[in-house]
Amino acid sequence: MSLQTIIDSAVNIEINRSKLVAQSISRSGRLLTTTRNWANPYRFTVTPKPIWTWDTTTQAVFASIFDNDRHTESAIYLSYVDNGPLQWLTNYKGTLDSTDDEVLDDMTVASTPTTASISLTYSGNSTTNNGRYIVRKGDWIRPTDHRYPYQATTDVQISTGVSSYAIPIHRGYISQSGYTVTGKTLAIGDGAARFYVQVSKLPTMRFIYKDLAELTGDFELIEVITL
Repeated sequence: MSLQTIIDSAVNIEINRSKLVAQSISRSGRLLTTTRNWANPYRFTVTPKPIWTWDTTTQAVFASIFDNDRHTESAIYLSYVDNGPLQWLTNYKGTLDSTDDEVLDDMTVASTPTTASISLTYSGNSTTNNGRYIVRKGDWIRPTDHRYPYQATTDVQISTGVSSYAIPIHRGYISQSGYTVTGKTLAIGDGAARFYVQVSKLPTMRFIYKDLAELTGDFELIEVITL
């Protein structure tokens, strides 16, 4: 929970999901651009809250962070608890979660994705739910128990008589050893925005008389892609 404690109390968090892009200019003056849209790991810059009271809890948080250093993988959520400080960032904006359980109603993954799109089979009442949004552009989604989250790149709605849908996603589907995606439900919102990361830049600690402590800089985190 140590790194999650930093996330939950952060002053600000930068999220970088930009694609890896190479650009060059030809002899004729044309701009040439090449991009890769597959693994595309999330990168985070986290500014921790400036001052901590040095007590047993803070000591345990700091000790765990510095014991893990930059070599141990950690799981983080952008919003770890319901109604947490960052839930506004990850809230599901669609309208197909009637029980508010952070899982799409009556939707299962139809097949293993081979492109930057997740195909779904809908078993609900398409007439009653006609026009409801499966996702809105930017919504966080993740097949249940899958390691990697994705964001929808367009709105997708229920249509009468239609049982098959595809959600375009911001990066190619990343396969996971031993994981079968077909038949899985789809986690949404803050339940989907979970990341496995390693720290790439670690601040140091500074202690302030009498019982205060601070972290001297930002944390930089990068999502671990295990291909």
